[in-house]
Amino acid sequence: MGDEENRPPQSEAPQQAESDAHPAYLPSVADDSLWQGEILTDLKQLKVDLAALKAGADPLKFLSVNHSFVVVLSRDCDLLSDFGVRAGGGSELDDVFFCEAFEQEEYHQQLKRTLNMNSREWRRVYENQDERFEFLEAAPKHADLCGLGLPPLIVDFRVFFTVPTDEVYARLKLGTRRRCRLNLLYCEHLLHRFSSFQSSVPLPKPHVYVRGATE
Repeated sequence: MGDEENRPPQSEAPQQAESDAHPAYLPSVADDSLWQGEILTDLKQLKVDLAALKAGADPLKFLSVNHSFVVVLSRDCDLLSDFGVRAGGGSELDDVFFCEAFEQEEYHQQLKRTLNMNSREWRRVYENQDERFEFLEAAPKHADLCGLGLPPLIVDFRVFFTVPTDEVYARLKLGTRRRCRLNLLYCEHLLHRFSSFQSSVPLPKPHVYVRGATE
């Protein structure tokens, strides 16, 4: 992957692409259906308060968890069909599937603390060689519906969840913001790596190669 001295410092983000010949992002479209690969910010998720649940609270209590960045993983065909039915007052899709994303620098520091990740391992993350993570470069202002741009992000394939579709569309009018969506090939790249990670089968121990065993 290159000489160690040529690697960027641990806290340094990789250089961003200078050309828009193959843009990674397109701006979201207001009042349109959600898109697979679309990035939203400040999506709130309600979770049952487990302490209250164990204490027998009635009615149940809920905690509001804010997700600063999320990527839509639900299929476009399902999202589009649901949106069309929703215009007539119905619905087809119960929940929208999301994977959480984190600001690159902030998550890098967290991974160093929790996984003791070194510079070589971090390089694998931002080069998209680590099967658990997807690095997304910064989104330029012109590709952001809000006109602000997005920082480099790390998508963690272990952090995913669903939110009722009705609630997602309601929250889009209450503070959750549509920002941009991954262009087709970049979206497919993310989805392929996510599905590959989720379908991986870890072995209790690797097969052992014995030199000369078949000679």
